[in-house]
Amino acid sequence: MIPWFLVLSGFLLGTLSAAGPSIRNSAASTSNAIDCPNCLDDSLPSINRWTMPLLKLGEKRYYLGIFFKANYFRATQYCRFHGMHLASITSQEENDKLEKYIKDFGFGNEHFWTSGTDLADEGNFFWMSTGRPITFTNWNAGEPNNFEYENGEQENCLELWNRDGKGLKWNDSPCSFETYFVCEVQHSEDDSTFTSPVLKRNRTNYLEFAGKTYYFQTVFKGNFYRALQFCRQSGMQLVSISSPAENTRLGRFVEEIGSSNGHFWTSATNNADHNQWIWLSTGNNMVYSNWHPGEPNGLTAERVNKSENCMEARHWGKGFTWNDLNCFAELHFICESSSDCNRKRRK
Repeated sequence: MIPWFLVLSGFLLGTLSAAGPSIRNSAASTSNAIDCPNCLDDSLPSINRWTMPLLKLGEKRYYLGIFFKANYFRATQYCRFHGMHLASITSQEENDKLEKYIKDFGFGNEHFWTSGTDLADEGNFFWMSTGRPITFTNWNAGEPNNFEYENGEQENCLELWNRDGKGLKWNDSPCSFETYFVCEVQHSEDDSTFTSPVLKRNRTNYLEFAGKTYYFQTVFKGNFYRALQFCRQSGMQLVSISSPAENTRLGRFVEEIGSSNGHFWTSATNNADHNQWIWLSTGNNMVYSNWHPGEPNGLTAERVNKSENCMEARHWGKGFTWNDLNCFAELHFICESSSDCNRKRRK
């Protein structure tokens, strides 16, 4: 069942069918959007490709999430589920056009999530949607200040906010804060820039299975957010696992490359809603699962950054099983993309 918040916005606008997001309105486009969010099916006419109300500003198309408020992770989930990403802003011109668009809707004094965050490395903000460091900035005076709250939560996610009456400038805010958000569709020609020169194809870290290509990062470790960033920078996504066959094959490959004792991040998290695990890379709810007995145990702590809200996969007892873990633990990780998407990039 599709969660209410994923279809509410489109339902109110009369643009989505009850069956699911209309941005994926054919079997072909559904498969393409799920397996390869960065690839566009050029055979589809524009009127069928974009049936949600998107505004074209320069090289991108934007969608305003103004029908419900969400925390940073739920906003990310919504955008990904509809084949988009939370917005990244790379120039003053883009910032000004987006601000005008929001003001024209009458929401100039509201807060809006972007994909900016420094969860991977405190003080170093990057765009989660692309994995790229933030170069252009438009912070409010005195921001980012990384204010820490009594429960230990810090301000690690980037919002637009007309704080001082000087327009929609940037502010760091707690990622759990619920507000409106901006999704974007990235220009299709940008796909070629995601090909990473450091990801050399070789038998020790690449696997092709059932239409996907997987990259096993065993050279260095990173927290959950760093893993997301690395995969996005490389034109891939942090892995999502949807079947027993896929899970078994990944586990066997981990053994084949001599990493049987390794712990690997996947894109699963319950940061959006502690009662629901999702695959952050696709925005889909977790349906198939292979939790280790007794997991997830939902370990929580008084301080937010000590709770277990992200999912690792590892050889633990029998088979390649899953465990919830603190998102700031340093682990290896698995990136994935559609094999068709990889071939398209290499053309």
